[in-house]
Amino acid sequence: MTKIDQIKQHLIGNKPLTSLECIHKYNHTRLAAVIHYLRTEEEWNIHTEREVADDGGSYAVYTLVSQ
Repeated sequence: MTKIDQIKQHLIGNKPLTSLECIHKYNHTRLAAVIHYLRTEEEWNIHTEREVADDGGSYAVYTLVSQ
């Protein structure tokens, strides 16, 4: 199973995914590129929510809206 397939299965399981979680679980550092691919090439409806960390930085949380 490819890293993209692992990310797709994660999202299909209705689980949110962050870049840091993707690095730890799937050893993949380019989550935004995969999300872009899924949106443009496979027409997935993925919601992006911006969260603010305790240190004031922000990060994206991706969830699959519908398949």
